[in-house]
Amino acid sequence: MVAITKHYLKTLLVMIFKHRLFCKLRSTLLVSVFVLSACDSEGLDSVGGGAGDTEGNASDVALISPFQGIYELPSAWNGIEGDIAYLVISAPSETGVATASLYDYDEFENCLPEPPNTGIVVNDVFTNRVFMNDILQLEQAILALANQLLLIEFNDNNDINSNSNTNERVQISATRLAVALITDVGSGVTC
Repeated sequence: MVAITKHYLKTLLVMIFKHRLFCKLRSTLLVSVFVLSACDSEGLDSVGGGAGDTEGNASDVALISPFQGIYELPSAWNGIEGDIAYLVISAPSETGVATASLYDYDEFENCLPEPPNTGIVVNDVFTNRVFMNDILQLEQAILALANQLLLIEFNDNNDINSNSNTNERVQISATRLAVALITDVGSGVTC
């Protein structure tokens, strides 16, 4: 539908400018844009417009909800042995987007950093994979669940496996913790 829509609009614009009928066809163009924006992904009339459609949101919420929780990352999650970090994934909003917060625990001060590094967890509409975006240390992460483990595949920008290759993707697994709040881990103190 998107390719047809772009082609249709491009053809329409070429016709308008080529034949210098802009003034006469201006209302036709506006009507066409409104009609196209009132179509869903199948090209059929829908209740919502293109910008605010909530068609896939229920399925996005259902796909992301199982990821909600607090996870402890493995000891060398960033290439530094003994570094402690926690990942918190919130419940998804009604739009199907969850917040992810990375707390790199401060072992010297024995506290959780405030504010944490935050990003979002979203569904990829084309593949039904779950992505975590905007957390620098776990860049372009793909998330998966296996029992109580969260599998995180991401770009190895920090060379966590010490093979001198920062152009590869690596995977770590994080353990889901049986706690309700991030302040229930470590000393519970923020710094």
